[in-house]
Amino acid sequence: FNPANVSLGNNIVSYTVTSGACTSSESISIEVVPAPVIAIDAVSNVCIDGAVVALNASPIGGDFSGNAGVSGTIFNPSIAGTGNHTITYTFDDKLGCVVSEDIQVTVENKPTVVIDEVGQICQSSDAVNLSANLSPGTFSGSAAISGSSFDPKVVSPGMHTINYLYN
Repeated sequence: FNPANVSLGNNIVSYTVTSGACTSSESISIEVVPAPVIAIDAVSNVCIDGAVVALNASPIGGDFSGNAGVSGTIFNPSIAGTGNHTITYTFDDKLGCVVSEDIQVTVENKPTVVIDEVGQICQSSDAVNLSANLSPGTFSGSAAISGSSFDPKVVSPGMHTINYLYN
């Protein structure tokens, strides 16, 4: 009996044996129920130091599993480590149907950003161009920053912190 080759609902299976002039048969009814359809919410690429990700799937009541970083309905990228990870959701409908579905999650390494040194400059100097090893990105940190330049004429003498957010 192969459930893939029969209709949903009740199916009658008969078995007949003939021995000489005698014939005996038996029939049973087998109910074939539809397998549950699983839907797992996709997970975008995450950074190794990113927040934990809530895993969602339907129908509810199944179990998530994976090689690392999966605990209950949470995926923790720092535990999983960088690379591609398969997360499996398995659902048992308690009627004999156990189905599972996989999604792929990529954990990316945190990039190392380095702002090129400007050094000491005179307050009366012209604006200097700022640059970093990775782009695109955004400089911020003081009123003296406009785009990718720092104008010392706009600020008081002293140390000024420049931030760079790599996009």
